[in-house]
Amino acid sequence: MNMNIGHTIKILRTALDIKQKELSRETGIPQNSLSLLENGMKHPTTATIGRVCKAFNISEPLLHLLAIEEQDVVQSKRKTYKVVHESIVNLTVRMIMAAREEKPVMSERSFNI
Repeated sequence: MNMNIGHTIKILRTALDIKQKELSRETGIPQNSLSLLENGMKHPTTATIGRVCKAFNISEPLLHLLAIEEQDVVQSKRKTYKVVHESIVNLTVRMIMAAREEKPVMSERSFNI
């Protein structure tokens, strides 16, 4: 399995319009480490995953679910994966925004992973 948690963190962070510096402050993770994670140059520790999930107010299993990539899915199920995964990402972003008391995400907005 080729889960890319760092890329998923970047997708969520940018969808929420959070700067790396802000996420760094919220998590206590140095900004340069976040950059390395998001760009696939470093793999997150369990502690890092926990800090990011706490900042986003999501569970660790949800972050792992979001990090599943298309190539991890059997070819015959990829069409379903694309639809379901995009919906889960959009729902997660809306859920995080609501928890942060931000403006809601437009339902037409989608985020490519």
